[in-house]
Amino acid sequence: MPTRSAPGARRRFDYLEGREGAETSSLCGRDAVQVRGRAGTTLDLDALAGRLAPLGRVEHTPFLLRADIDAWRLTVFADGRAIIGGTEDPALAKSVYVRYVGG
Repeated sequence: MPTRSAPGARRRFDYLEGREGAETSSLCGRDAVQVRGRAGTTLDLDALAGRLAPLGRVEHTPFLLRADIDAWRLTVFADGRAIIGGTEDPALAKSVYVRYVGG
């Protein structure tokens, strides 16, 4: 039996349809994808470095964090942007971002 929406309800799926959440851009010739987090995001790079350190090599400055974890090289900026090296697949890059940086 089909489900019914409440009268006047809008059936919007912003995250699934790409209107919310991370956006991606392939970086031509770089085997990398840039992932942009939600607008207004600010990351605590010190805390992120602490979480990622047990998983691989991590370097960070006040402006960015670089981590080599498994087959990926993550370069993460405090504004939530990240460059995921090791793939040209936007869906895979988003998955890596969510797994290691957060959603």
